[in-house]
Amino acid sequence: MGSASELALLEELGRQLEITSIQGVGIREMLMASILRIRDKQGELAPLLLNRAQREYERTCGRRNIVLKARQLGITTYIAARFFLRTITHPGTLTVQVAHDQRAAEQIFRN
Repeated sequence: MGSASELALLEELGRQLEITSIQGVGIREMLMASILRIRDKQGELAPLLLNRAQREYERTCGRRNIVLKARQLGITTYIAARFFLRTITHPGTLTVQVAHDQRAAEQIFRN
């Protein structure tokens, strides 16, 4: 278990998720790159660095979004990362990511 100071830090970061720095990189994006890992095309763990499609979604998304998307743009990964950060930085938050069938749901969270 983390200490009270670690929890306080996470909560403070949660209040700042929407803030964008002078260089145009937001707190959310910096957190994703520093604490989250994805499997790259070679199957190796790599930092979650946003691609062009993910950055565009970040820039244009609203409170409720419907994404008609092509495959392999990383939007599902990005949404899972957003949900995860929101959940760990806002106590009491419950998040759900829905897929169109069981196989697709399992694919989202595979190794």
